[in-house]
Amino acid sequence: MTLQKKQWFAIYVRSRAEKKVGESLNEIGIENYVPLKQEWRQWSDRKKLVELPVISGYVFVKIAINERLTVLNCPNVLQFVRYLGEDAVIRDIEIDNLKLFLNQADVNVEMVSGRIKLGSQVEVVEGPFVGFEGEMVQHNGKEKVVVRLDALQSNFLVKIESSKLTVKEVC
Repeated sequence: MTLQKKQWFAIYVRSRAEKKVGESLNEIGIENYVPLKQEWRQWSDRKKLVELPVISGYVFVKIAINERLTVLNCPNVLQFVRYLGEDAVIRDIEIDNLKLFLNQADVNVEMVSGRIKLGSQVEVVEGPFVGFEGEMVQHNGKEKVVVRLDALQSNFLVKIESSKLTVKEVC
């Protein structure tokens, strides 16, 4: 019997069912990751810290291909995310970077210098985001670095001091 290599895949889930799907997958022994962020929500009578999905409608699973049907049979799972006609494989480094990014998201550093040209490919060389690669963009009048999760075509904007960046490629 050969062991199949486990890879990360993204699955679409029903609206607002991300955490439930994660719990169901845990119960049946499927490794999964539901990216969550904490946010304060205000109701008329109280204020509460709640966990919300960072990417609505998605859950990540690390499975061997023979576990695909087990995942699809899980309640509230709709389908696998597809790319070029096949289930989109997400590299381990992308999941690791997403986890690292979300664990450091409470750090808020402003970009203070405009020495890096917009559109430049950059790598973070210092601080909590070290190792991340991205592109210098302008958003709401401020320069930020965009970190991209390729398989999902998703972007995350981060404010980082230019002194903590190195230019990889000039556009």
